[in-house]
Amino acid sequence: MKKLVLLAALAVSQASAALLTIQMNTAALAGFATPLTLDFQFIDGELIGNNNNMVTISDFNLGGGILVGSPTLFGGASGDLNTVVTFQDSVPVSGFQQAFIPGSSLWFRILLTDNPEPTFPDSFTFAILDSTLTPISTTSFFDVFVQIDIPALVPGNSQSFGDPTTGIPGPVITAIPEPSTWMLAAPLALLVFRRRR
Repeated sequence: MKKLVLLAALAVSQASAALLTIQMNTAALAGFATPLTLDFQFIDGELIGNNNNMVTISDFNLGGGILVGSPTLFGGASGDLNTVVTFQDSVPVSGFQQAFIPGSSLWFRILLTDNPEPTFPDSFTFAILDSTLTPISTTSFFDVFVQIDIPALVPGNSQSFGDPTTGIPGPVITAIPEPSTWMLAAPLALLVFRRRR
């Protein structure tokens, strides 16, 4: 019976994460001097580094573009875009920067845990820096192309911004449905039913 309770707890914890895809048309970046820089930041909302949320970037695709050199990481960031990049809010701000030459598109997955802060949300942002490491202008106050606050699946917490002056559209953010709790709990219910019989 203890194993069944553990399975139920795992099923609930599995359902408390958000999986998103980010897709961006980067053809308009061809007019910029290169290399450009991808800039990802994960900010602890309470600015204390309470280690309660994590973000993972995977399946990164530059649509014919190439990564240049080695990434720069700080805070609770680790990994690289050829495999997986992980951000932990063990410090107030974690960051990852990678120089690149753009292709026609940009695509990646983000997996976020879903533990809200009591006052200010943890926040994940994605920006592109020009060759002078200045953020490319967007309609966001912070010149980011993507801002996702935790919990990510609350309407309005996942936002994208474009740059109307250069014709760079905002990225498309799509939630990928996780297996729902009933799908994860169905095998558990079957085990309980068979055990009783």
